[in-house]
Amino acid sequence: MSANESAPSLLTLAALPSTKSIPAPTLQEALSTSPFLSQPIEGTFNLRDLGALPGSPISPGLFYRSGHLSSLSAEGKERLRDELGVRLVLDLRYEVERISKPAPDIPGVEIVWIPPVGMGTPADLARFTSNSENGDGGDRGFTEMYLELVELYAPVYKWVLSYLRDHYSTPSSPEGNGSGRGILFHCTAGKDRTGILAALLLTLAGAPYATIAEDFVLTRVGMEPQKEFLQAVLLKWKPEWTVETPGWQEYTNIKRSHILAFLAAMQTRYGGVEGFVQSQLGFTSQEVGQIQQVLRGA
Repeated sequence: MSANESAPSLLTLAALPSTKSIPAPTLQEALSTSPFLSQPIEGTFNLRDLGALPGSPISPGLFYRSGHLSSLSAEGKERLRDELGVRLVLDLRYEVERISKPAPDIPGVEIVWIPPVGMGTPADLARFTSNSENGDGGDRGFTEMYLELVELYAPVYKWVLSYLRDHYSTPSSPEGNGSGRGILFHCTAGKDRTGILAALLLTLAGAPYATIAEDFVLTRVGMEPQKEFLQAVLLKWKPEWTVETPGWQEYTNIKRSHILAFLAAMQTRYGGVEGFVQSQLGFTSQEVGQIQQVLRGA
């Protein structure tokens, strides 16, 4: 890129289809741009601060999201703990994934795994194919999948919201306000299960839908360094699939409409995220208010 050329914006890169590669110099610059870290941490990918996202009401340094941490280097462990202040890592992967790629041991950081209540319906690319009757297959397929995941991961969401209520609700609590209070959550790619929890937290904090959608699509950029590996894992998991299988493009692309359609479905089914947190997770309106204050750093 010449000195007269401006670098593509993060959102421009995020709009690229999954089949298109991002040139290495462009990618390196993008992954050093907020809400990604200015100095990426070795052994991590798709790592960013929910509070550094433009328009995010979440307190900076409180919640980080990423892909799996199995390749985290010794220096990376130190930086995660000392520079980012991460003290708790919430692993959203299934048990089989954790066996394949074990969670790292990070001195001074607690690794938490709350098992979901099941594995869910096996992925079927036919759910993601587009047709004239149902509109965009990606929107339809991801909404169905995400609504199922929300039910499977309800114990995880209840745990993390309870943790915020019980440990972060006052400045005098051990985690309180200040450094050394970071929580990082991740799945394997940092896309679907991680994206859902990010959307729930951002929605509870009062983020506009445009901000939530921006956070979601930035995974397209954050996953790029591991794209080939993640594709290989996916095709090993589902050997009957190929990149030519109908629905593959819809399943692997990352669009704003995917998360927005899911949030609209949450509104219809539960009366929104707050309705879900109260009716399905058992929190009172007062407790929801406490959690919202923690998220906003109030």
